[in-house]
Amino acid sequence: EDDGVLTLEIGATLTVGGDGSYLFETNGAFQDLQDRDNGIGSSQLLIFDYTLEDPAGNEDIGQFFLTIDGANDAPEFDAAYAFDVEENQTVVGSDSASDVDTGDVVTYGLSGVDAGLFGIDSTTGEITFDVAPDFENPSDSDGNNAYQVTLEASDGRLTTTQDIVIAVTDEGENTAPEAQDFHITLDEDTEND
Repeated sequence: EDDGVLTLEIGATLTVGGDGSYLFETNGAFQDLQDRDNGIGSSQLLIFDYTLEDPAGNEDIGQFFLTIDGANDAPEFDAAYAFDVEENQTVVGSDSASDVDTGDVVTYGLSGVDAGLFGIDSTTGEITFDVAPDFENPSDSDGNNAYQVTLEASDGRLTTTQDIVIAVTDEGENTAPEAQDFHITLDEDTEND
């Protein structure tokens, strides 16, 4: 009635319950299998020998056949992204994502309330402002210089998203001083400090 656990060299585990039930956990061991749904995918056949024994000591040996079919995995962002951009600059930065499925090409996009103010290179993930931002005159949806967009990474079938904030910082412009004309009229007997 005890459960038996078999751990494969590749890290997957097979747990066989005393009641005949089983649980197979891949633990990421088959990520290199390509998606069978695209017609060029792959699968892997695993064969396990097992022994059944009754209380009287009678045994029988059988085989357990398990076929693992490849599945499409969504791209994953390589980090959590947030950007601080000094005003009057158009380049925000780049995001990147990867896909464990061999041959899948990741493309990038943007959505969200402030996405219309930006461009993104669909191949490299580089994000740019369409027009350089002005800290003193924010153009984001809530006027606080915190532009809210959603990054998108797609392999053509699955898309992963990540909400980010692009914060525009004040450049601290050094404006030239402006002299003003002063007109003062004094009485000749007035003391002035």
